[in-house]
This record gives sequence, C-alpha cells and structure tokens, in this order.
Amino acid sequence: MAAALAAAAFISCSQSSEKTDSEQSAINRRESIRFSAIQLQTSNRLVGSADDYFRDNDIIYTDSISLVMPDTLPGIDLSSLRDSIIRMAFDTTGTDINHIISDFVSRDAQQFSYPTETVAATDINSADGFDLIVGSVINYNPSLLVYEVANSSYMPVAAHGITTRNYINFDLDGGRMLDGAFMFDSAKRKELAGTIAARAREMTEIIGPTEIDSLPDNDNFYISPEGEITFVYQPYEVASYAQGLISISFYPAELADYLTPGAMKYFHLDDLK
Repeated sequence: MAAALAAAAFISCSQSSEKTDSEQSAINRRESIRFSAIQLQTSNRLVGSADDYFRDNDIIYTDSISLVMPDTLPGIDLSSLRDSIIRMAFDTTGTDINHIISDFVSRDAQQFSYPTETVAATDINSADGFDLIVGSVINYNPSLLVYEVANSSYMPVAAHGITTRNYINFDLDGGRMLDGAFMFDSAKRKELAGTIAARAREMTEIIGPTEIDSLPDNDNFYISPEGEITFVYQPYEVASYAQGLISISFYPAELADYLTPGAMKYFHLDDLK
C-alpha cells in the first residue's frame, strides 16, 4: 500500500514592484518552494465485529489522509518542518513517508483487536468509523509558512466524533521553527496564560465559559495572515465539547511583555523594550 505522490508548485500572492534587489531576490526564492500532494484512502473490515456491535455486518473503518508536504526551497533546509509535520500527523518520525503512512493505517485498524480485511474504499460519511487527517498551508508569505494538521475521527457507535487542529509556524528567512520555546519567555508563561484567560472572559458571550490556566497543550498557536498570534485549545481542553475549538488572538505588540528577545526581533518590536 503506498500513498500517491504528485509534485505541485506553490505560488505566492503577487508582490509589489517597489522592492529592493535583495527583497525581490528573497521573494523569488520563496516562490520556488516545491510541495508534494499525498493522498490515501483505505478501508478495513473488522472481521468478527458484527456480534459485538449488535449489527448484521462487520464494522467498516476508513482512514483518509491528505497532506501537502513541503519538499524543497533553495537555500533553506526544510527537514525540521517536514519532521514536525510527520510527528504531528502520525506521532512518529522518519523519512519514508509512504512507509510511515502504511504503518499508521495498519496500526489504526488494528487498535480494535479484530483481524482486518482490506475492502473497497468507503467514503468516511458511509463508514462505521473513520480517521481523517488533513495537512495544509494556511498562511504563506515571503518570510513565513504556517501549517495546519487537522484530525477528525469517529469511533464506531460513539456518541460523537472529535476534531483537533495543531499548528506549525516556520520562519522561511531563518529556516527555523517559531515554536513556543522560541516565542514565549519561559519565566512569564503563567502571566501569559492569565492574559489569555482574561481575553477569553471578554469573549464569553461568543465562545462560552472557559477555564484557562495555562498555554494550550504543546503550545498550540499560529500566526494568522493578519499578523495575529492565535492560541488554539482543543475540544475538552478548557471548555465543553459543544464549544469546540477555543481560539484566542492577540497582536504581537499586545504580548510584548511575554515574548523572548528573538520573538521581539522577529516581529520588529525591539523598540518596545
């Protein structure tokens, strides 16, 4: 079983003609980034599961994977970005993406402890259970690439499914991850959490009540196209399931007291300290 790969070029939005030679050179280099499109959908019959689930037929479980993977960018090593995407999507590491996906799908079907039999691919809306993983670029400009891994899953006969979204922010100029360790002062994380909680309380009429006393698990945040830092809490993390994902946004200048010197420089806020 192998994922289908198709090379694709990512083209950025049009740029102003009023650029210095060095700025235009950087933009041209960013526009040459190459991606691969990876898609796989497979279904397995859980042999002997019908009686346990009080059904006439065995359970059909479907895995559906769709990823846009960054391959190359002249002058920048994208291996850390690719590694982070693989780890976030499949909870493992490695360079052979086809093998990683094949192993993941096999393990995912075997979690139910039934013998499995591959059957014709079933649409997730028709399957008895499914795991859907989608990886995509949600923000891209000459200096930044923001990647989202969205996971939606439904266990057979469960009351409801669950959807999570996790993010990677990658500095294309420095070839580095803009993660929580780089962004947020380790000595002020508790204060930062308090600021997020205060903003969430102001939004109660929109997002409902929350219980925030820390940054999101794994420092989950993304930098939006508008330049905001958006913290994202998964369902159940700080609120009820019905409230879904909880997103709290700030402009970087609003968080200047909690940012590291490196983050302040990245956002051109050096003069605030």
